[in-house]
Amino acid sequence: MKYLIAIDGSDHAHNAFMKAVALYKPGDEIYTLIAIDLVHFMMAAPKLAEETTTLADMKEKMLANGNKLSGQYAELADEHNIAKYKTLLLEGNPRELIVKEVAERKIDILIIGQVGLINNPNISMGSTSTYCIRNCQCDVLLFWSDQTGYETKNATKFSEIE
Repeated sequence: MKYLIAIDGSDHAHNAFMKAVALYKPGDEIYTLIAIDLVHFMMAAPKLAEETTTLADMKEKMLANGNKLSGQYAELADEHNIAKYKTLLLEGNPRELIVKEVAERKIDILIIGQVGLINNPNISMGSTSTYCIRNCQCDVLLFWSDQTGYETKNATKFSEIE
């Protein structure tokens, strides 16, 4: 079984990763996808975006955050003895990247959070999740709740990047 988990630094994404860990069996493959996307960066961390003077600086901060997240999830995969694990750190629109990688890698199950970093209580499901449910040619496991008991203290959010 091949799993793809969309990681954006949110608790929902972290819990989606932990769900993949719980489902993992020897021989399975787990991929995490971290998208570097200026629009989502500016929405998720508006204060940081304001303080950043150039697009090149923003991109540098997004890449630094992506690399930090990548390292954290690689460590978690190692701690949970995930033998076949790979992080995809890609630049572009997250939902388009997810659909593309699902198709190219022949993913069996996409695990994605109900919402991402823009966690507004008035939104029942985020636009990326909705798009992926409609367009991914695989089963989609939508992670609805962050009330799972999974530890999230090590997940780095865009808003926490200096």
